Amino acid sequence: MTNNHCKIVILILFALIFLVLSSVLFVLLFAFQNVKPHTPCQNEWGPVTYYHRGNLTFAQENTFTAIVNGSAANGNNPELDVSLLKDGEGVLFHDDSMLRMTGVDKDIRDVSIEEVLGTPILQEIDGYSYNFTNSIPEIE
Repeated sequence: MTNNHCKIVILILFALIFLVLSSVLFVLLFAFQNVKPHTPCQNEWGPVTYYHRGNLTFAQENTFTAIVNGSAANGNNPELDVSLLKDGEGVLFHDDSMLRMTGVDKDIRDVSIEEVLGTPILQEIDGYSYNFTNSIPEIE
């Protein structure tokens, strides 16, 4: 047998192996097409619901007051946003700019913790009106 014949035989063997493995994979995928996933906790609990940035009907978003109220309301979970300040401290804050929430036109990443803690959150935000100001919560 010549060298070219050996190469052809090897290529044919690889092609046959590929064809057999592909066929087996196809059969397995087809055979398990109607198998339902194993879900041992299905129907054990209702859907998980979240208060987006806390309970906004009660207090300004991402504030301690809104988070506690959102968590206490029927056991629902708050969704939070964390921002890192220029001094490495963390606060609960969603926006890149402080303008919408505080009226201060600065990027949240460009201020220190002292500036953030000294800046109150507005009483009226996005159509919600609150009878009190609030502060941006620090993460310790």
